[in-house]
Amino acid sequence: ADGLAAWSVLRLLGGMATALSIIPMETLVNHNASPERRAQDFGCYACSVALGVALGSLVGLPLYPLAPRWAFALGGLVTWASALVAWMGWPHGADVASRDEAPPGPSAARRVSNGAVFSYGTAWTQGFLEGGLITFLSIYLLGRGYTEGGVSFLVGGLFAGVILCQAPLAWLADRLGRWRVLLGCHILLMIALLSVRSCPGTPLLVVALFVLGACCGALYPLGLALLGERVPPAELARANAYYLASNCAGSLCGPALMGWVIDWFGQPSQFLAGTLAVAVVVGLGITPSRGQLAAQEVSLRKAA
Repeated sequence: ADGLAAWSVLRLLGGMATALSIIPMETLVNHNASPERRAQDFGCYACSVALGVALGSLVGLPLYPLAPRWAFALGGLVTWASALVAWMGWPHGADVASRDEAPPGPSAARRVSNGAVFSYGTAWTQGFLEGGLITFLSIYLLGRGYTEGGVSFLVGGLFAGVILCQAPLAWLADRLGRWRVLLGCHILLMIALLSVRSCPGTPLLVVALFVLGACCGALYPLGLALLGERVPPAELARANAYYLASNCAGSLCGPALMGWVIDWFGQPSQFLAGTLAVAVVVGLGITPSRGQLAAQEVSLRKAA
């Protein structure tokens, strides 16, 4: 490829290929997950994605200055090998069709609408924070007087939270309830965002960034698990597509909106903007979710 237009087309094709692989893969995870460990399955899935991104960066970035063509070729070979493994392990028509036979009824449609508000909002928030903080967090830390090495250490603490806490939080969600743990992650996320803005010293800032990474990283898989338990099997593929679209929309909005806020109110305001976005999603999701829990309690009393 030569020129900006050619590279832009390649990036577009790469994004399309990513979406076309993520949607069926996440649908398959949701189909095959047993109800008692749905969040754990998605936690392992998200942890694998994070480790793959980290490994690709560790291998590709040092290789590119030495052999740029081989760096891209290696990425292509890994992608082809992964596609072959997925093809060989993919269930065949009868297995998938048996799970998709029953169309959703009226009660299922109400359950979808109640669960979708919080799940899609969670996906948007995770993309919003990820896109905005990746763009502006390092600039903020440099502005606070940290060296480039110090910034790398602090950002590394954030990504350590993303990788290390996926599985434990997913396990906790399957034990205590996915809606409760997801709501708790939103609340801790707001506290962490405000703490990063006001932390006076490096040790507390490391802790705040670790919690920020842990809670923000957990939003995507826990939101998917919550969506999967409230959507009929026949609607999962479409719901997962909407979920990914919400996440991508947040990733596009994050840098633009945070940049506008920073221009008007300064670098620290990015954390207030993130806190406000999380609070809005919690407000949108908490009312229908609580209503659904109350309806379930009423139905249990009638059954008793």
